[in-house]
Amino acid sequence: MSLRSFALTSALSWFSLVAPACAGDDGSSGADTSAGTSAGTSAGSTTDASTTAAATGTVLFRFSVPAGVRESPNLVSPLVGTVYGSIFLTEDVTVTGPIDGAMEWASVEVSGVDLQSVDVASVTWASEGLPPGNYTFLGFFDLNGNGPESYEPDAGDAVTLPSVNKFTITADQQAALTVSFDLVLG
Repeated sequence: MSLRSFALTSALSWFSLVAPACAGDDGSSGADTSAGTSAGTSAGSTTDASTTAAATGTVLFRFSVPAGVRESPNLVSPLVGTVYGSIFLTEDVTVTGPIDGAMEWASVEVSGVDLQSVDVASVTWASEGLPPGNYTFLGFFDLNGNGPESYEPDAGDAVTLPSVNKFTITADQQAALTVSFDLVLG
């Protein structure tokens, strides 16, 4: 699944809506920085291609939307659907999405995500082993059920921002991240 075209076509929309949509009710970015996660930058991170399976870690995702998404006039469907996305090394992600040739380390598909009346969905997703390093999740919350047709968001879907959903994998540890969908495409 490629999010490149979605990221590029959405970049201008993100710039105009990032500030009000990124902050949660408490002013946070939406990223869960507990349990081994990192919301900071990761310039210069590298991953050794010879990393063995014993030197991997995992990540557990939970899913949420901030108040700005709940109140968005672009939101036309209930906050119930399927999450689609990809995990990339943070060093391979710019403000417009993954760079050309960036390796997708994992593909994410989670059905039954329901955020109608809760801040964090009850369903979770856990990765297989990932080499230690700094990663970013890019994805979308398909609210109208047409995601499997193109694996790209369309008007009314909630999307992630490249600067938000970052986490660090440490060998033999499980990181945790509450993925935040910070913008509704109009």
